Amino acid sequence: MPKYVIKNPNEPASQAQISALAKKFSWVRGKKNFALERQVYGCLSTFANPKQTKKAKLFTKAQANLLFSKDIKVLPKIYKDAITLYLKNRK
Repeated sequence: MPKYVIKNPNEPASQAQISALAKKFSWVRGKKNFALERQVYGCLSTFANPKQTKKAKLFTKAQANLLFSKDIKVLPKIYKDAITLYLKNRK
């Protein structure tokens, strides 16, 4: 049974959730990577913005809640690929 119920789980993830997830996934080999934190934050913010993302790929509160699981230690591939593509196109 979940610890709490998410209100409106299909709404876009909140900025607080995105910020917390960016901090969680920015640790690499025991060290904080601030550049990675900003990249993850930007990526997840884009996926949570309904104006920039198709509804099928929208990053919702329910998905954010699942990423807080202790079992998930690394950022999912879809978001890593989006960051890599962004950095590649930026150069």
